[in-house]
Amino acid sequence: MGRPEVPVDFTIPARGELASYLRSLRYKSGLTYTQLSQLTEYSSSHLKRLASGTYLGTWPAVYTYAMCCDNELDLFEDQLRALYLRARKAIRASKRSSVVPKPQYVRTLAGLGEAMYAAWERAGRPSRRVIQSRCFNVPRSTAHFIIVNRAVPTDLPQYIDFLNACEVSTKDLEPWLRAWFKVRGATLDRRQLSRYARVMTPAEYKLFEKTRMDCLAESYDEDKTMELLTDAIDLAMDTVQDISNEKKHDALFSMAQTLDGLARVQHYIRQTAA
Repeated sequence: MGRPEVPVDFTIPARGELASYLRSLRYKSGLTYTQLSQLTEYSSSHLKRLASGTYLGTWPAVYTYAMCCDNELDLFEDQLRALYLRARKAIRASKRSSVVPKPQYVRTLAGLGEAMYAAWERAGRPSRRVIQSRCFNVPRSTAHFIIVNRAVPTDLPQYIDFLNACEVSTKDLEPWLRAWFKVRGATLDRRQLSRYARVMTPAEYKLFEKTRMDCLAESYDEDKTMELLTDAIDLAMDTVQDISNEKKHDALFSMAQTLDGLARVQHYIRQTAA
């Protein structure tokens, strides 16, 4: 007579319930794990783990175990699937961190990486495969890089997709976008904006553009900007005066100074936004 089985582990109750149900099916069938293994493609040790309460296997493995123990399982398949899904949900919940990410306090790139890691932990530490299944813009290699190195992707859509995979909804994205603009800068060229408009959802792009413009506006020094613009306007007026007086050489010189003044305004705005 073999040794008695170790009691089912109910540390995670839902997983324990599934294991207990599997054991009851095997007891009714009268099969040993060795005999059950001969009927399936799984080893006896793996089958024991499925019914231990410490491990949740794949759905095909669980279904095969139960089907070999009870040929009429079709009548109870919905019950088995419900137990399995409940156990999987409970395991994910058990991995969730209670730490709430606070992107609004981010000041550096490293700080943003830590906040993303906290979001991943709060989502139940989804695997790289799960992250990729939830968003195709984040390959497994990129997800691995973000999680292991607590790094921030260089591509904004990938950043947003990773957060979406970590259950950060569009309505909760604003502080994350502000954190991105704070450490990456809010000045973008037309090519980047055009691409973002294509790959983001309309709701994401609308929030992105609103947050970006707010960040740009907050970073401007209004007095300094107006001073530079006034100088450029004065030079433009000199150009108009020279043209009216038919002083072409002076007009060209004033126009060059005007363009230079406008370039200084543009450079200043970009510098303050970066």
